[in-house]
Amino acid sequence: MIRSISIIIPCLNEEENISKIYKEIKNKFKFKKYEIIFVDDGSTDSSRTEIIKLNRKYKNVRYIFRSNDKDLSRSFYSGVKLSKSEYVILMDCDLQHDPQILNKLFKK
Repeated sequence: MIRSISIIIPCLNEEENISKIYKEIKNKFKFKKYEIIFVDDGSTDSSRTEIIKLNRKYKNVRYIFRSNDKDLSRSFYSGVKLSKSEYVILMDCDLQHDPQILNKLFKK
């Protein structure tokens, strides 16, 4: 049975990192049945525009735009509710977590 994974990425004013983290995950994560859910908490930069660009280009990118609630745990929970996957992973948008670790998590 092939399992699916949702990678939930909360973000706030991360326009420079949105496409970087997508590319890093795409290039480093060997498992291919995953989706990325960006949860934007009211960015005032071009983060939302960058997320929409990725969504239009890649079928595995989804998003939630929230406002007036900058809370990491509620952002994550919003992503979990949107997820259709068997497993979920939370990652920071600022590339603090190396996407290479996704391969180790998947093996476990």
